[in-house]
Amino acid sequence: MSSNSVASFARKSTGEKICQMTTNQMFPSEFASYVLALCKWFNNAYLIPERNGPGGEFVKRVLDEGYANIYHPPDNELRSVSRRTKDVGFWTDKDSKKLLFADYRNALMNGTFVNRSEAALTECGQYVFDGNKIEHSRAKATPDPSSSGENHGDIVVADSLACRGIADVAKLEAEVPVEPPA
Repeated sequence: MSSNSVASFARKSTGEKICQMTTNQMFPSEFASYVLALCKWFNNAYLIPERNGPGGEFVKRVLDEGYANIYHPPDNELRSVSRRTKDVGFWTDKDSKKLLFADYRNALMNGTFVNRSEAALTECGQYVFDGNKIEHSRAKATPDPSSSGENHGDIVVADSLACRGIADVAKLEAEVPVEPPA
């Protein structure tokens, strides 16, 4: 197992990252069991898994366990009002990663997401934009083929998804009609 699996948890009311689990010693399905235990411990936390790559095995385990408080992406990320798909998890590609990381950067800058993890913030500075896509600097530079590609920067992805979760929960809560008092 070469790359890290990372889960980040943030408090909805303050936007503060409160927990991180990182390991490269578990298969995705085993990691999913630990993450689900943390989700349940954190009051059935809203979960946004990355679904591509090894994330597919993670998502399968989450669905097999019947965890319901999980992200279903909108049919169009760029529209302000959009229906949710039946898909589960966030698919990262060069375009979605730009949008995800831009939202995360803005939240860090304006204080709506607070991250006190030195390692996580250091990792943020290791990403580069080549004019076309965002990539972790070590993903290109490493001579070890097992460490190339998308195997670095996993903390930033998890933190970005935690940040997205806060915004998504707020959006979902705003969509729920409130019954007027009788």
